[in-house]
Amino acid sequence: MLKDFVEQGKWQYGLIAPDKKILQDSTLWPKPVVENHRVIWKDENGMYEPIIWFGMERDEPIDCWCLSAGSCLFQDERLWQYFWYSSDQKYDWGILLDGQTDSYVYWMFFECGMDEPSIVPVRQTCPIMLDEEDNNDELIIK
Repeated sequence: MLKDFVEQGKWQYGLIAPDKKILQDSTLWPKPVVENHRVIWKDENGMYEPIIWFGMERDEPIDCWCLSAGSCLFQDERLWQYFWYSSDQKYDWGILLDGQTDSYVYWMFFECGMDEPSIVPVRQTCPIMLDEEDNNDELIIK
């Protein structure tokens, strides 16, 4: 399943509405405005947050695969860098899949000898240019 996720998933984007629904259809987005040198989306309902995520089409985004201010990876910049730029390309997939340790994932990798899929092709196809040196603010601006 993990291999299929990495190979068949795709980058998707939208705006998170004030009611937490993700609007992927840009015709439903409020008109963007520039405030304090930043593009924001807001209307009478409130603020909308941009989101980019990698995942299977028509599936709900998985928090740690999201690039948005509300993602769990933005709680600590080291998490963002570890997730996308681990120096040895070995990841803690159990944690990355759902934010918790998943013993089944560990069992598949270590006991069954399953090869870990590479995240590099996912990173390289991101619709924004990811840079290991980016901090959270720079990534949000992108």
